[in-house]
Amino acid sequence: MDLGPQHLRMIVAVSETGSIGKAAARLDLTQPAVSTMLRRVEKHLGVRLFVRSPPAWRSRPSAPRSPRGLARCSRASTTSTPPSPGAAPAARPVPC
Repeated sequence: MDLGPQHLRMIVAVSETGSIGKAAARLDLTQPAVSTMLRRVEKHLGVRLFVRSPPAWRSRPSAPRSPRGLARCSRASTTSTPPSPGAAPAARPVPC
């Protein structure tokens, strides 16, 4: 499984809203779709990213990267452009 920008946006949305349903609405997805995506990402990473306890979901301190760090990584990867021929090399992206 390759993690793409959509996965990172989902993690950030859940972290910021504290709710799968609110994150789904923000992303214009269904709640089951976001739940499934989150389960797959957590399985791929081998770690639970959120504590599932009402009334809100919280980031786990044991997660390898914080959702905010993943958001920065996502923005860096989606805003980079390939260098033009003969141009100086661009700054290296933040490692994810």
